[in-house]
Amino acid sequence: MKLIEDFNTMPSLSFLTISWVVTTVWNRDDVTRAISRCLNNFNRDEVERQWDEIKLQVTYIIQSIDVIPDNCIDDMEAMIAPIGLHIFDMLSFIHFSPSFENFGLRFPVKYWTSYGTVDVKRQEKLLVQDNEIDIAFRYNLACNDCFEESLQDLFPLLTHAQRNNFQTVGVNRELVSYWTHRLSGNLHIFVSVTGQYNTCMEDHDYSAHQFAFLYTLLTGNISGIEYFMNFLTRKEYELVVENHISLVAVQYGDKVIRAHDLNPRPDVHYEDAMYFVMSRLNEDTRMQVLRSDSFCLLTFFRKYPFLGLFNKYVRLLINYLQWNHISWLLSEIIQTEKCRMPSFDLNLFDDLWCACSRSVRANIKNNSLNSRFYSEPDLLLLHERIKKTEKRLSLRVC
Repeated sequence: MKLIEDFNTMPSLSFLTISWVVTTVWNRDDVTRAISRCLNNFNRDEVERQWDEIKLQVTYIIQSIDVIPDNCIDDMEAMIAPIGLHIFDMLSFIHFSPSFENFGLRFPVKYWTSYGTVDVKRQEKLLVQDNEIDIAFRYNLACNDCFEESLQDLFPLLTHAQRNNFQTVGVNRELVSYWTHRLSGNLHIFVSVTGQYNTCMEDHDYSAHQFAFLYTLLTGNISGIEYFMNFLTRKEYELVVENHISLVAVQYGDKVIRAHDLNPRPDVHYEDAMYFVMSRLNEDTRMQVLRSDSFCLLTFFRKYPFLGLFNKYVRLLINYLQWNHISWLLSEIIQTEKCRMPSFDLNLFDDLWCACSRSVRANIKNNSLNSRFYSEPDLLLLHERIKKTEKRLSLRVC
């Protein structure tokens, strides 16, 4: 079973079938109830124990399905942990958002992209449309997701005080303020006020719409990104992407910028958002952007379901990576293997090492700077793995 290996490609039929079975089991009532109990537990050790039990429960259910061929069971078991993590992250994002009044997460995470991530847009649309949820939370989420039709329905229901609050311009309030000004018919005020504190407006002379698009990128919001990539011209959105892609990569790691009254989005949402952005760029622009900050951008794709894509592009961009960046990626692959995360038949470490030049290999093995980057056990582990890989590679031509 193969994962996607490029942008805008369809996964195999076996992947689609297997992922559907695994997500269906994860969405059983007994499993979702167990996840809900896990979310309400604030003891870290207990949460880890509960989560391990839930994964075992899902594994047992899948193994007990008689009609599944034996050759598919291993692939299904490999997908249990990553799919479960995507579900847990989706529910955690909502559950722990400051303005979300916990009434119990009653819906399953049933919407998925074809390549194996949660369809965040469709899942969050359910929340925005749920009349039992507080209107302020629904409106705020709709602003950050750029659900224009829903906002037109919700805006008239806000009180005068709520409108004034949402219209306030400030750090981390950019999208909710943008939409409230836009729906109030005074977007020009948003531009003038925002320009006073945000250098992005001043340095690049962006329109209000481009500025809002930038904040969908910085907050890892795939729904908002999709909205503005359809709303803006290609020239307008590509300019923002090219100017700020490195800042987006930094934000992926630090999560300094966040949406007002929402929990910071999990890594998997940023990774999916970056995949979507790159998929929408034409091939020449995409490669230009990837070359501009190869290391930071490749880090978005080093996890399920983008491992195949990572394996391809890390080799295409190998000459744009510094030796210490390659060393870090190799070490990350080792750490992933230690956690027993599946590689889906990809030889990530061997393929990356094979693509390295002799000088890069020499630096990774001998440069004294490596001792500053890693603990002694991790550095020893890296060297041992390199020796094993070189022994295997001596039997084949790179």
